[in-house]
Amino acid sequence: TVEDFDDWTSWLLYKGGVGVKGENSWESWWLEEQMHIQTLRGRILETILSARFFLFQYGVVYKLHLTGDDTSLA
Repeated sequence: TVEDFDDWTSWLLYKGGVGVKGENSWESWWLEEQMHIQTLRGRILETILSARFFLFQYGVVYKLHLTGDDTSLA
């Protein structure tokens, strides 16, 4: 556990930059994770994937009749 914590803190404190892999720096890891939304196509796909959570919430609340007859947004 101590070794894992030490590895995690050194990963967290190591600055990224050009040529640094995500395994070595949180900053490089974050840039690698966000690379897919740099294009218009990526942003559209990300928006569609995010909308599924709204649809899931709609299904849980309204289709299971958890709100009774009240369908207001409030």
